[in-house]
Amino acid sequence: MIKNLVVKKDTNKQYHTSKSISASGLKSIFLTSVFDYNRKIYQDKPAYFLGSLIHEFFLEPEEFNKNYYCLDQKVDKRTKEGKAIYNGYLDQSEGRKLVSYEDHLILKGLETNLNDKSLPMSVLAKEYLVGEAELSHYLNYDGVDVRVRPDLLGDGFISDIKSASFNYTDGFGAKQFNSHVWNFAYNLQAVFYSDMLSIDPDNFKFIWMEKNYPFRIVVTTLNNKQINDGRKAYKYAINEWKHYLETGEENRFKDNDLLFDGSLLL
Repeated sequence: MIKNLVVKKDTNKQYHTSKSISASGLKSIFLTSVFDYNRKIYQDKPAYFLGSLIHEFFLEPEEFNKNYYCLDQKVDKRTKEGKAIYNGYLDQSEGRKLVSYEDHLILKGLETNLNDKSLPMSVLAKEYLVGEAELSHYLNYDGVDVRVRPDLLGDGFISDIKSASFNYTDGFGAKQFNSHVWNFAYNLQAVFYSDMLSIDPDNFKFIWMEKNYPFRIVVTTLNNKQINDGRKAYKYAINEWKHYLETGEENRFKDNDLLFDGSLLL
């Protein structure tokens, strides 16, 4: 049962320091265990920064302009001239984070493709980029405080932007999509978000954006098996988390009996 829904626009820090469990927490529990989740240490990586840039650039452009300043040329800080140019950008940025010329090219390449009306996938993607971005939803599910923060909540759909490196020749095909769903439990996230927000999981749209030239954009959805497995997965993780909250016991291994037919035992 879902109750006590609270919707608000809060900061990343406020959202991520909440005591409620999120989709990323449930994925961690499902893929490893409660024991491992409670000891997980966040590691900042360059790929995370680029992913954040892409999200904010397309979903919250006004926030992007307030938070970032893009370099319009390649700068070699190893040279005296490069250092001077870079320091000039720092002055112009007025405290905003600098976006490298290379990352700026990725953003502009994706923007060009997204606005290209001759590309069917881009036209489709634009339809699913209309709605309310980055709204935090706090609620209680089956006695457990949970939270969800979809990239974008539209009229009857949820959109989630994923940056990825596509296969060189095939683009982003079914094989690569299925691999990502399997390896990162993206179906858990999609169905958890959908169920908590009363959206049909068929209408959870993954918008994949290629991080390298030619910056292709692909929209995908889950099939019925992925949806069913995703629902079983998040309910399994919530049960594990609820058990920990009630008893203090940190299970370290999956209970095979709870893993349906074992198809999601990684």
